[in-house]
Amino acid sequence: MKFFEKIKSRCTAKYKRIILICLIPMYYIVSTTIFYVTTDLTSSNDVNHLKELSLPVQEMGKRTFQTKLKSFNIYNVSFHSKMHDRKFVDAVLFQHYGNNQSAKRLMISWLNKPTWLNMKHVNDYIAEKCPYRNCIMTESQHYLERNDALIFNAMESLHNLSRLLFYQRPSKQVWVFFQMEPPTRINIEQFKNKLFHSSMNWSWSYNLNSDIFRPIRTLATQNTFIKRDYAAIFKRKKKMAAWVVSHCHTQSLREKFVSKLIKAGINVDIFGSCSKRGQREDSNYIWKKISDEYKFYLSFENSLCEDYITEKFFSYYGLDVVLIVRGGLNYSKYFDKSTFIDTTDFTSVKQLANYMLSLNNSENAYTNYLRNKERYVPALTQEQTVQQSACQLCAKLNNAEKFHNIYYSIESYVNNNTCFEPTDYH
Repeated sequence: MKFFEKIKSRCTAKYKRIILICLIPMYYIVSTTIFYVTTDLTSSNDVNHLKELSLPVQEMGKRTFQTKLKSFNIYNVSFHSKMHDRKFVDAVLFQHYGNNQSAKRLMISWLNKPTWLNMKHVNDYIAEKCPYRNCIMTESQHYLERNDALIFNAMESLHNLSRLLFYQRPSKQVWVFFQMEPPTRINIEQFKNKLFHSSMNWSWSYNLNSDIFRPIRTLATQNTFIKRDYAAIFKRKKKMAAWVVSHCHTQSLREKFVSKLIKAGINVDIFGSCSKRGQREDSNYIWKKISDEYKFYLSFENSLCEDYITEKFFSYYGLDVVLIVRGGLNYSKYFDKSTFIDTTDFTSVKQLANYMLSLNNSENAYTNYLRNKERYVPALTQEQTVQQSACQLCAKLNNAEKFHNIYYSIESYVNNNTCFEPTDYH
């Protein structure tokens, strides 16, 4: 009370002192109060902006997407499609939950869209080919409360995080967590903010257990075959193994694995930023060179994380080369094991090297891999997998009540023993 009486007495001073003495202290008090209140609370409106009681973000998520659950102290309760539907060969990345061409328009806003994503192409695909065609994606940051879903990209910084503390979140608005890099390479710190506790509803990721599954690429089974001279292919290849690499020091310690492989007697020619030349090669040039001259390609991932597989596997799979794979995905479960060599099938680097040397000297054994590989071709591109999985997002958004889900902690979901340390390079 003494503080306010003091201000009141000073307000009788000259006009020029009123702004400094009266308004600024009062502005500081009011703005500070608003900030601390809105940090923990967000207002809740429905999509028609009908007034409701303000709810904490955590309670809002519980009310909207966990009405049938007794407890929400778990990081993921999901009702997505069965796991056996998730595959990398002959995959269709959108499911049919119905078909409603006349449903009302649903708006989906990216908070921090990946630079590589072409929004127009995705929207065109949804409008022309999805079972539900009433979804529109946008980057607009205006009137976030009018959107039916918000997408949070884990690979980019959230520059407008402070704005989320003040805007009014509709009670039926879905929050989607988008992840296309392994936990070792994403900025998880920003999602530790308590704003995100019990507020994220769906995951859109390469993870097979995600709500919306999107692999980097896929393969397809082909029914027509071109007669090829495999003996000639074998004889033209005079070099052993090639490796194109741009990340020189990795969580998977693939660089140490390759060093052991070289010491075990395998000649490995390295291309890319980590080569002696230290520069990237033209993709078309290097693909042709490897396909013509080398017997093996080292398809080693930079991180050993569950389900993580990059585009390099699919790009080199279509060449006349046998892949040596090493990563966090169970390759033998999701691909034809007779078409590649998995490092996990060997007890040591030396044993793998001996097997490669035996194939190098056996035309029949080596070309059997190429013959088996002919049954498959690289199919959906990276852009197409985004488009098809966007169909799945739209379908689920049209049936949101059927897919109740809440993530108590994004950090727990991402780092729930999803990555593991390498032990195979010794």
